[in-house]
Formats: sequence, structure tokens, C-alpha cells
Amino acid sequence: MAPKDPAMQTSGNAAANPPAAPIATMPPNAPAPKPAPPQPNVIQKTFRAEALARIQRAVLTDCGFVERLVVFWSNHFCISAAKGGLARMWAGSFEREAIRPHVLGRFADMLKAVEQHPAMLFFLDNQQSLGPDSRAGINRKRGLNENLAREIMELHTLGVGGGYTQDDVTSLSRVITGWTFAGRQGQLGAPGSFVFNANAHEPGAQRVLGKSYSAGGVEQGEAVLSDIARHPSTAARDASWRQRARAHQRRRRERERVAARARHKARARLEPARRPDRSQAVPRRGAWRLADGERPPDASDPNALCGEREGGASQSGCVRRFCRRVD
Repeated sequence: MAPKDPAMQTSGNAAANPPAAPIATMPPNAPAPKPAPPQPNVIQKTFRAEALARIQRAVLTDCGFVERLVVFWSNHFCISAAKGGLARMWAGSFEREAIRPHVLGRFADMLKAVEQHPAMLFFLDNQQSLGPDSRAGINRKRGLNENLAREIMELHTLGVGGGYTQDDVTSLSRVITGWTFAGRQGQLGAPGSFVFNANAHEPGAQRVLGKSYSAGGVEQGEAVLSDIARHPSTAARDASWRQRARAHQRRRRERERVAARARHKARARLEPARRPDRSQAVPRRGAWRLADGERPPDASDPNALCGEREGGASQSGCVRRFCRRVD
């Protein structure tokens, strides 16, 4: 068998294995391409949508006074979106569902809606509070979490020095055990809604602020909140809140007036007043002016008056010759 021609062998290999495309090389000093920004997840999308809706509602509202009340009470019953993903999910709905419907209503209704909202329960860890003698507390060997009870008495209603003691805080924390929210599985209710877990509730009667409350379920805690909302210390603090709100509004208006005056002075310094040039102005018809080379009359001289102004016969000039009329 004859040996193959080397030229034919080379051409055959080239046809079977075509040359690879040249590899694009980057300049040594070229910046690295920026990675694509990560897409927002459902928590971020919900938080941004709620924030946008809140701003649009405040800007487009017809009654700004109501929006100020919403901001005031949202600041009073505040939560933190930095608590976690659930707090960011519920931050917008907390204001929309618990505060906004009650700004023109009763304080007791707003207090109940706030303390039973999942955002407040999650923010103050009340879902972790278990009655020591409850079924869940015995099985899990866990006890009370007083965060929500202390927040209700110290910040939301009575205030420091409002007449409550540590025993009242502990009793209130027992009363509101079992106040929680449903999880994703929805075993206790619709996911993300307020539910009462009877297995975590501390059984028995409780005494709060000198009043005894009989054993019960969620209605026991609601009765305590209703009485705290009508407590004299809460009423006095509510009056002080309103006074501070009015004082804040007066200070804000004064700051706006001061800022407006400062802007006006700055504008006057940057843009000096442009006075019109009256040297070449044409006198309007019927105007009076001094004649060339004449001095103005003495105002104290009763004779230094224009004849026409005195009702004289001259219609084209002054009888004293110190001024003339432009016709």
C-alpha cells in the first residue's frame, strides 16, 4: 500500500479540525465588568410597595390633619422594620390596619388593635411568652416574656410613674400569654393573622392595678386593656401628648416662617433690586414736572401753587412759570 501524501494528510486534518476562534483578550488595565444587581425578594418588594403607598397617600390626601394624626400615633406605637423579615413584611400593614382606622375614634379601640397586631406581637416577642402553668409552658419548660406587657404600661398607656408596679407588669404578661400569630402552615388560623393559643395561656384569675380579672381566654386581656385605656394616668398622658403635638406644630410653623424670611433675605442679596431708568421715561399724559432750570416750589408758600390745580384759567402751563403740564 502506497504511503499517503503529506500535503493531502495535512489538508485532511485541517478539514476535520477547523482552527479555533481567536480568544478575545482584555486590556490589562480594563475595569472588571460589574455584576448584575440582585433582584429584590418578596419581602423587599412588599416593603417598598408599602412605603410608596404611604408616601402617595400623604401627598395626595385632601385632609392633611388626619395624616398628621396618623404620623403621630405611628410614632407613638412604633415598631422596627430591622427586627427581621416578618417585621418588614408587616410594617406597612401595621399602620394601615391598626392605626389609620382609629385616628378619629376611641383610644381604647386603637390600643386593642395595636397590641393584637402580628407586627407588634413579633416585634416584642410575645409569641415566645408561655404561661408557666400552661400546657405549652410545662411541656417546653419555658416561662413569661414581659416585653409587651412592660411596653404597654410604660410607653403606650400609663407612663413612668403612672401608678403601676413590677407585680402589675408580671400579672399583665400572664394575662396576654397565648396572644400570637398564625405561621405559614396555618394550623391555628390564616397565616399572618392574630390568633389566641389556649395551650400557651396562663390559667386562673389575675390581679392588675388593684382589680381582679376572672379566668378566661382572649377576653381577659381585652378587659385589662380597656381598663388601662380609661385609667386617669393614661388620660393625663394623652392630654400631654396632644399639648406636645400642638406645641410641635407651632414650632414647625415658626421654623417655616424663619426659613422663608432667610430665603427672602438671601434672594435680596443675590439679586439686587433693579430700579428702572427714569431719565428717558416719557411723562404720561396729564403729568406735572419741573421745567428746565427751575427749582421746586416751597410747599409752605401758599402762592407757590399751580394755577390749574387752584382752578385757574391756565390750561397749558403754570401761572408761576416753575412747572409746565405735558399735554
